[in-house]
Amino acid sequence: MEINIYEDFLSKPEIEFLTGRKNKSLIIEQLNTMGIPFKENANGYPIVRRDYDKSKSRSTTQEVQSHEEIPWKPAVLQV
Repeated sequence: MEINIYEDFLSKPEIEFLTGRKNKSLIIEQLNTMGIPFKENANGYPIVRRDYDKSKSRSTTQEVQSHEEIPWKPAVLQV
């Protein structure tokens, strides 16, 4: 199997667009928040596979669905 890094991984501008961040540490923080798996290269910059959405577990989508079922209440009204 041949790997072409230009086709298999997101470029730096694509990662910045995806996260909305330009600072390396903020990009990593945002990727973790979004649940997108990545590895860090030798410089500590995150490397993201193009098929990152296929590697996300189904448990994450189930958690989102369970949160949608709970009706929202403002924190002021919660006891």
